[in-house]
Amino acid sequence: MEKGQIKRKFHSYTLEFKLEAVCFVTSGNSKEEAARKYGVDCKRIREWCKNKDKLKDSCEAAHNAKRRRLDGGGRPPSFETLEESLYSWIEELRSQRLRVTRKMVQGKALELYAGEEESFVASRGWLRNFFGRHNITLRRRTTVGQKIPETVIPKLMNYIIFVRSQILRNRYQLSHIGAMDETPIWFDMPVDTTVDFVGQKSIPIRTTGHEKSRITVCLAAKANGIKLPPFIVFKGKRRDRDLNELSGVVCVMSSNGWMDEKLTHEWLQTVWGGLSFGRRLLVWNSFRCHIQDSVKKEVARLKTDMQLFLEDAPV
Repeated sequence: MEKGQIKRKFHSYTLEFKLEAVCFVTSGNSKEEAARKYGVDCKRIREWCKNKDKLKDSCEAAHNAKRRRLDGGGRPPSFETLEESLYSWIEELRSQRLRVTRKMVQGKALELYAGEEESFVASRGWLRNFFGRHNITLRRRTTVGQKIPETVIPKLMNYIIFVRSQILRNRYQLSHIGAMDETPIWFDMPVDTTVDFVGQKSIPIRTTGHEKSRITVCLAAKANGIKLPPFIVFKGKRRDRDLNELSGVVCVMSSNGWMDEKLTHEWLQTVWGGLSFGRRLLVWNSFRCHIQDSVKKEVARLKTDMQLFLEDAPV
């Protein structure tokens, strides 16, 4: 044990000992005095006093005096069978490589225990103890992640400082400053964690097979907090008529589902807009379609200054 670490001790007391403490209280002493005399927590004294009648009835039989629990105390034996069923359910799902969450385990436990114990609530404490009894824990999917380069953070800080200086120099209004970025939305986004058994070296999680199918969404917002309409790029050539009925978004099509030079022009015209009473600032990354000459000309025509984050320095 490390220095300064307190070792917690857990005690159990016979029914005879509990009844003696209760009798001490009923003879005119306070619960605090009883706690000091018998060396127990005051909360235990209050619990024993509450069960005074049950303690008396249990201690009337000579063979019960040395017992440590009242009748009905502890976990019902039927719970052991139910826990085995719950364990088998988790084991079956994981054998199929399906993800199992803690909420799923709690929900299944409520379903199994409903007919046995009405007061059972499948609390976090019960879940933690159940995992401990059956050697179950939360595991992370076995994948190889990419390490973030050490030079990224300094570049980001330099870029933020540079953009801030440009804002102060040109005195842009908050409503005239915007940031835009494209992000892929995958049809199936596999999660990284699942409930599984301790000791398993491989933690697979089954997917629907569409983890490589995606759309592209362009999100933009202004410095005053206003969010611009999402610009959604679907893969295909023919545009579905139902997409025209969607309000609050702009839907377009491309052959590969990515943004290109033509769609960047369309985003500038439909989302960023051409109406402005002053110079504006557009901040985005150095994606290929952002640095095309035709895009730069269109941005200038819209009275907009743009700042790109390039690999070496902002320009």
